[in-house]
Amino acid sequence: MTTREEIEVRLVRAVSVDPSEDGLRWLDQRVARRMAQGAPAAAGTRGRGARSLRFLLRPLALVAAFVLLTGAVIGGVSLLERLSESTPGWRVAYDDAELIGIAQTDAGYTITLERAYADLNQVVAFFTIERAGGLEAPRSSDGFLINHFSLNAVDVRDPAGTMAIARTATADLEPDLAAAAEAFQFEHPLAAGTYQLSINEIGFGGSGPVCVSPCMDDEVAGTWQFAFDLPTPAGTTVSVDAVDTAGQATLHLTELQVSPTMIRARISLDIDGTLVSAWAGPHSGVPATIQHLGDEYAVNTDMPQYVGDPPEGTGQTLFFTTAGSGEVSGIWEIQIPELSYQLADEDLITLTGPWTLTVTVP
Repeated sequence: MTTREEIEVRLVRAVSVDPSEDGLRWLDQRVARRMAQGAPAAAGTRGRGARSLRFLLRPLALVAAFVLLTGAVIGGVSLLERLSESTPGWRVAYDDAELIGIAQTDAGYTITLERAYADLNQVVAFFTIERAGGLEAPRSSDGFLINHFSLNAVDVRDPAGTMAIARTATADLEPDLAAAAEAFQFEHPLAAGTYQLSINEIGFGGSGPVCVSPCMDDEVAGTWQFAFDLPTPAGTTVSVDAVDTAGQATLHLTELQVSPTMIRARISLDIDGTLVSAWAGPHSGVPATIQHLGDEYAVNTDMPQYVGDPPEGTGQTLFFTTAGSGEVSGIWEIQIPELSYQLADEDLITLTGPWTLTVTVP
């Protein structure tokens, strides 16, 4: 056996797992549940439709699907680190985060804020959760394994006391431990100082068809509060005036905010010269993109947010990406192939572009 072969054998032995019967059953159920969700529904046809922007512009709560074996540590990577892989921006946040280590206990659960990060665009917090007696499965009354965990009723305020306008989250669990990653976006750029975060509910349970308790989204009420300091956030805000018109619709890009974990664009829409108070990006499967120095960043069109005051002529939509950049100089190009909007109580209207907004930063 060669030296290389010996190393490969040792590596295989180091990461090999002999899952228990419960672990395999848990895995089968999680895969079956994920497959049962099917593919995302197809977007509606162009033109007028009955859908509301309340649906199109809802704050996004991401619940990432991870396949975990009972008691296994995949590739030597912790559960919390695996959650950070949900988006490229969260991976950067995890690596560059401040180590916090504040633990709060209530309702039989100890939640520890392990790490926290902030740049101009968002705050990202990483938690581990433990329970006296563990989080082992099975626990539900119908014998189905506990396979769902989430942090609910989560609120964060920046040093100025301003609440976040959007939240994305993911969580997962394995025996004796759960982990969660929570990200918060704000209307204005963030600053250094003390942040206040509170959690008032935990979702924990099984997902069996006749589950009695605890079941998926069963609520565990409690109070877990954290105050933590974060340093001066990285990032650059660029005020711009980029305009493009396609047909009757004109888009105005007024601000581009670039940080290591996210890129944010502030854009308004007018139709035949009249400002539209609410509009969203494409839902036809062709994403909006931001391009810079040969890199392309997908815009998360499920999570735009309204800002400003439309009656006063300042209504705009914020668009976010799931990855950021440390480079600001150069040509930035935002491409939006399609958009949807509503006027007063009218039906949803979808228009086809494309619109291209170009900014050159020295």
